[in-house]
Amino acid sequence: MGSGPTNRHGMPQLPPDQYETKKWPVLDLGIKPEVPRATWKLTVDGAVAAPRTLAWLTSRRSSRSRTSATSTA
Repeated sequence: MGSGPTNRHGMPQLPPDQYETKKWPVLDLGIKPEVPRATWKLTVDGAVAAPRTLAWLTSRRSSRSRTSATSTA
């Protein structure tokens, strides 16, 4: 059912299998799937001005070019 002090609804503040941390909250199911970079995609759509889908290699190339383009070193 969870753990920790109860919230305003009388339920535990922490969901089952989660723990309190003083660092940034980390939610980990313990499952780390293997996703081949050749098939990895990130799709941003919905209420956005310009929906797009990025592949692993495309996103890595564009982030590097943006970084080097804005570098002042």
